[in-house]
Amino acid sequence: YDFGPLDHMVSELRKRNVLLLGSYGYTPTPLQDPAVQENRDSTPPKDLNKWKEAVTAFATHYRGLGMPFGIHEVWNEPDGRKVFFAGKEPDYQQLYRATVNTIRSADPDAVIAGPASAPGLIWHRSFPEFVARNNLPLDVFTYHCYGSGELALEYTNSVVESLCRFPSLNATAMILDEWHDADCCNWCDNDARQRFEGASQLLHDFKILLTRPELTSVSWAWFLDPERSRGCMGLVTGDGHRKAVFNAWKIYAMMPVDRKLVTVRGPMEAMASSDDHKAGIVV
Repeated sequence: YDFGPLDHMVSELRKRNVLLLGSYGYTPTPLQDPAVQENRDSTPPKDLNKWKEAVTAFATHYRGLGMPFGIHEVWNEPDGRKVFFAGKEPDYQQLYRATVNTIRSADPDAVIAGPASAPGLIWHRSFPEFVARNNLPLDVFTYHCYGSGELALEYTNSVVESLCRFPSLNATAMILDEWHDADCCNWCDNDARQRFEGASQLLHDFKILLTRPELTSVSWAWFLDPERSRGCMGLVTGDGHRKAVFNAWKIYAMMPVDRKLVTVRGPMEAMASSDDHKAGIVV
């Protein structure tokens, strides 16, 4: 294994108090089935024991460096398109069981996440059932949503309802680790997210998502536009220009943590917060 590039990334993030969410996704070339013609890298590994060796190597390496991943996530959107996972649900369940048990053997303190559910939440009920039935670890249920804050709230409510069926998952957190508040997949070119309207829409959506404290974090997809693009999903253009949506995130990030009640009269929205030293309000 050549850990050099990833070691650099993990160590630089750690200097900034950022922990990596490591997604164990897609099949390494040596474990791919050469007989498969399409979606070879998204087809489950042909040898689970060799896959477990690879997973062990990564988990052991970063624990040994004193820089374990913040979260270990198993695959990406297995319930989505075949380009992401070209197997069936039982294949993913078998893969999940093997991966999480291997990670925990290498690092008993590892935070386990899955299934990085695709927009639409195809397995949001069956996956927790599988985890609970087999007494497997699931510290964080991760899922993706592309659409408005209202749509993301519907997804969140669905996940909450599903997890609440199982006492063993009472401590399972929730992370929306891919979100963009434009409808899938009209992200590029002259979308509102490229203009000032996107900033107020984004703050509106933040306010909606804050109504569910079970949702521990949200990650925008994605940070940087492709080079030479005319605008896409990023907060920053390909040539480094910060968009209005970047500034919306920055405004929110500047606010103190403890929220305060705001009363608004008229067609506006507002959020406020304070701590011992400062107060913030965004309208």
